[in-house]
Amino acid sequence: MQLNGQNVNHKDQIIALLDAVASGEEEFAILAKSPKRFIQTSGNMLEYNSGQKLYSAENISNEDIKAAFLDYYRGNDGYKKFFRQTSVPAEKPFEPSPEKSFFKRLYEFFFSRPTGRGNL
Repeated sequence: MQLNGQNVNHKDQIIALLDAVASGEEEFAILAKSPKRFIQTSGNMLEYNSGQKLYSAENISNEDIKAAFLDYYRGNDGYKKFFRQTSVPAEKPFEPSPEKSFFKRLYEFFFSRPTGRGNL
């Protein structure tokens, strides 16, 4: 499993990155099982890609984001309770708008570079 493109070996790495996102030191966190199966956040937004569908939820507390990420890391499915708001087919190509540079970089991170973090 990878956290922002780096192997993750302990839950403390996840917590530290999520704290950095919450404080504004980091822009986002992505915990990925594969390029098409991941959970990600940028503040109070949370998204999950099952490999078949992309789910999104907003106004999620930092503590709930941590709980969701740790649940995903442990292989449990309790994190899915946050994703009642929307579901979008994952097969549809993601087309970020120019004003959403975070999502454009996120897309490039997973789909335009073979490995590594790239130019995030």
